[in-house]
Amino acid sequence: MTKTKEQIGLDWYEYINHEYYAFRGESRKTISDFAEWFGLPQGQLSQYMKKGGKIPSGLTVINKFVKRLGIKVYEVLEIPVPDNGLDRLPEPLRSISREVRETLAEYTASGNADPPDTGAILDEIMKKYGYILSSTEE
Repeated sequence: MTKTKEQIGLDWYEYINHEYYAFRGESRKTISDFAEWFGLPQGQLSQYMKKGGKIPSGLTVINKFVKRLGIKVYEVLEIPVPDNGLDRLPEPLRSISREVRETLAEYTASGNADPPDTGAILDEIMKKYGYILSSTEE
């Protein structure tokens, strides 16, 4: 059964506010902190958090929510999950994979003739997430 736009809006309102309370926990984090976490202006996020407010529809905005909250966002918004294997990875592997891909794409787009040191790039990104790579090869 397909949900009405109103039902999707209500489901989104409940979901995003539940995620905000989980994000905030026992801390004093604000909606501004939550917006910054997504990379959105606070006013825009507030519109998505209001009962009867806006429902995310643009791919850029939806991807910002998916990056932090996972593919459940697609389910709540009743839109198909893009066929991208990386989105099925658990966190933090999803974020690490995405960041490696984006970093290498930026390197390529810069027109740099020398190949990137992919090992160093991966090592730096993994450290950012608290992992240290070691090689079993001698």
